Amino acid sequence: MKYYIPTWFLLFFILAACNSDDDTVLSDANVIVSFDFFASDNEVLLENSIGEIDLEERTIQLELPFGVATENLVPRIMVSSDAKISPASDSPIDFSEPVVYTVTAASGNSVDYTVVVRNASPTDREVLLTWYNLNPENTLSWDLKDATENWEGVKVEDGRVSSVSFPEKGMTLVTPLLQYLDALKSLNLRDNVIQELPEGLGALKKLEALNVSSNELRAIPSGLGSLEALRFLNLRNNQIEALPTTIGSLAQLMEINLDFNRLEELPAEIGSLDLISLSVYGNRNLTTLPEELGNNVRLMNLNVGWCNLSSLPNRLEDLISLVELNASENQLSEIPEGIGNLKALKRVMLQKNELIALPDAMGELSSLLVLEIQENNITTLPAALCKRITENNVVLNKDPEAQCE
Repeated sequence: MKYYIPTWFLLFFILAACNSDDDTVLSDANVIVSFDFFASDNEVLLENSIGEIDLEERTIQLELPFGVATENLVPRIMVSSDAKISPASDSPIDFSEPVVYTVTAASGNSVDYTVVVRNASPTDREVLLTWYNLNPENTLSWDLKDATENWEGVKVEDGRVSSVSFPEKGMTLVTPLLQYLDALKSLNLRDNVIQELPEGLGALKKLEALNVSSNELRAIPSGLGSLEALRFLNLRNNQIEALPTTIGSLAQLMEINLDFNRLEELPAEIGSLDLISLSVYGNRNLTTLPEELGNNVRLMNLNVGWCNLSSLPNRLEDLISLVELNASENQLSEIPEGIGNLKALKRVMLQKNELIALPDAMGELSSLLVLEIQENNITTLPAALCKRITENNVVLNKDPEAQCE
């Protein structure tokens, strides 16, 4: 159990030892009584910082205001009578890392104390100011003397920043301090030139919507998987080559837009989600889809057009809520028979593939309204599908040679 000894008690103990009649016994006292930073000794400080001493653990903790440099600080230290300390009191020290002080009693006994100096967490305003200054070419029209809630692109609720929207503002960097905006619900950074997101992104536990489309991102931090409230994710038009497997932890995620990236595969963990909409249009390196995708039984919109797919997963049949399927402009040579299980499917886009036939089961698509199959090698349409086209008055776009049986 940790305990703290009041300074007055230690002073009383020291004075009592000094008044002892036995002058032949050297003191074993080797206690740090106080360890403080005084503003009068340190130009970077506006007020004193008092150290918190744990004599059991022999640690000393001090907190300085956010942004105060810790590399050249002068402490004032009081130790037991006749004891000596190293490094010496009043010597400037670099406290950017923990510093060990050794206190040696008059008897020669010594102990080590570890001093840890930390900066206080920044306020929301300090985070935004740091971010602003990190991007000197930004085009935000901020009056830095104005209240935070009056800054362009910033919304404040109950005294905390709840929304940040900086689209097309010339942002190149995202501050690592972003993690301290932990009341943030919406973050919109579309159409900038951002190349990297900080790992601390995962600390935004209340974030519901994240839009970083049309940037220059090559990777997504694994911390993305910690955004437990995230519902909408837009990563469109970047240079992302892979998604972190932690994406499978986003239990609230409903919509993902991954259009026009460089994805080579989707992680199997995407099957752990409960998606309504998934779009990977224009990922020309994407050749397969994971079978686990079929776990998303609430998926209504699936856009895998203009990729390089040679097949669709057999578990396509499990997507029983699917309303729209766009698999156009791929290398598909066949469609799984299980597609007939998708009774909610209204729009099917299969144009510009290598199909030579469509499965009879497509005649079972009772909700079908639009069918795009032009620019394939189809010459004959199944009779059941033709019947469905007639009954539902389906809008059909096909090559002239594609005729009903």
